[in-house]
Amino acid sequence: MKFLIFFLAFFANTQIFAKPYFAAESIAPSLLNPPPTINENEINQIIKLQKNFDLTEIDEALAEKQLRPETILLAVDEKFSRQSYPKLYHFLDRVSETSHQTTDKIKSHWNKTRPYLADSRVNMLISPSFGGSYPAGHTTGSYIYAHILSLLLPQKRQDFFSIAEKISQHRILVGMHYPSDASAGKQLALLIIGAMTQKDEFQKDFMKAKEEIEISAAKIRN
Repeated sequence: MKFLIFFLAFFANTQIFAKPYFAAESIAPSLLNPPPTINENEINQIIKLQKNFDLTEIDEALAEKQLRPETILLAVDEKFSRQSYPKLYHFLDRVSETSHQTTDKIKSHWNKTRPYLADSRVNMLISPSFGGSYPAGHTTGSYIYAHILSLLLPQKRQDFFSIAEKISQHRILVGMHYPSDASAGKQLALLIIGAMTQKDEFQKDFMKAKEEIEISAAKIRN
């Protein structure tokens, strides 16, 4: 019984129970252009990538499969742990859940077949992701993180966007997405950020996270 209580208490503070900032239906799929039909040009781009890759890229893609705030934040600065910055992670978990639910809703609408299922020449280089491919969820999520974290830590902006782009390209390499999925993911990231910033709860959580970072930085300086 004690273990069950601990288990529930632990996960109540994690991303699993994060509340999105708005309903997924708030962003209409039609705000993105319809996905292009599956075409030889995009398939060939993926095949070319799969002929020239390093095994470390596959290891990285595996590590990135479960995209979380830590995926980008700890890669840039290990001191930004969930334990040390609870308000920051509370904020980012809500951002993440908003991104996840919205992207899944739009993917279901377009329901585009993933590359590894659409063409036998495309290899599935990591464990598969299911559901539609358009827009790319990892690109959407990682670029949302990059934009928001750049507002909180502007001195690390280049690092955040570099990692976001790497994550995006890995998803193409492993056969989960077309290049056009990634482009749409970047567009959707901006739409989601724009919608979130209109919400009072987002603005309050953002300021709490910013204050937490500033207080921590002041302690380090002193």
